[in-house]
Amino acid sequence: MLSCLVSPILRHRFGMMIGLLGTWCLIARHWLIGEERGRTAFADAIGHVTAICVQKRVQELVTHLVEMYTTKDDDVSRCTVAYTLLQVAIRASDSLKKCFKDVIPVAFLGRSDPIDEAQKSFERLWEEIGIGQPERLYTQEIVRCISSGFVSSSWNIKKQSAASVSLLADSISLHLRPVRFVGRMRCAHQCL
Repeated sequence: MLSCLVSPILRHRFGMMIGLLGTWCLIARHWLIGEERGRTAFADAIGHVTAICVQKRVQELVTHLVEMYTTKDDDVSRCTVAYTLLQVAIRASDSLKKCFKDVIPVAFLGRSDPIDEAQKSFERLWEEIGIGQPERLYTQEIVRCISSGFVSSSWNIKKQSAASVSLLADSISLHLRPVRFVGRMRCAHQCL
């Protein structure tokens, strides 16, 4: 609602500010490692600013957060990314819809995060996304994200990717029809 009142010049300036807030959040992460309130305050601020900034900046922020989540192995970074994506989804859901190809695979991977705080944030993000069956719509992207976790040097990320494969198999198998076998030949037309 506020975004229709903001002029394009202000939108551009707010877009630049989202980049600054993201940088501040990453810098503050080093100073506020044990300070959860600081991380959540920055993530909340990023969510508010994202609601009124240009789409290009939202895409840059999401790309940076996805890269940070898939490459960093420390708990603080992963929880910060999870909570920031959740706040962006709550505050700027329309802008985030255009970034679903990046967000949904990471949200799916995050649902099996070993850190409880991050896992709960990704479960809430999954509910906020709220489209019918995103695992069916974005299966290729999810598989690509999971398989990149298998080549990681971290055992925690590999373990999380394996748990995500199990979760994906369970969610997709609910929508498949049973296959009948006739002798040794499978009836292909029954699979379709």
